[in-house]
Amino acid sequence: MFIEQRSYYELLEQERREKRHKRLKPRRKLKQLVCIFFALCAGITIISRYVVIVRMSYANEELSRQYSQIVSQNKELEANLARAKDLQRIESIAVNRLGMVKPDETQIVYVKVPKARKGK
Repeated sequence: MFIEQRSYYELLEQERREKRHKRLKPRRKLKQLVCIFFALCAGITIISRYVVIVRMSYANEELSRQYSQIVSQNKELEANLARAKDLQRIESIAVNRLGMVKPDETQIVYVKVPKARKGK
């Protein structure tokens, strides 16, 4: 009888454990689902940050390329401006292309210009 009682108590204890496990299973599943959800959210957040970084890197490269292009254009324009400001070149164009000549002494007229007042 003692053996039967013990086995009976063991069976009762085993049933209680199974009931607890059955009750805990939905909680465990929910806990696992919540953990998986947060892991996915964290993964998506990390990936989206990397996407933003890559996009900014591409934009930075494009802007660097444009900057180099503008700097080279600026150097070219500065060289053109220096050539255009050269007085010998201006005189050469005036004489050769436009047929201009230097004025004679009789063609020069001096004009007296009054000095500007300092109060104005």
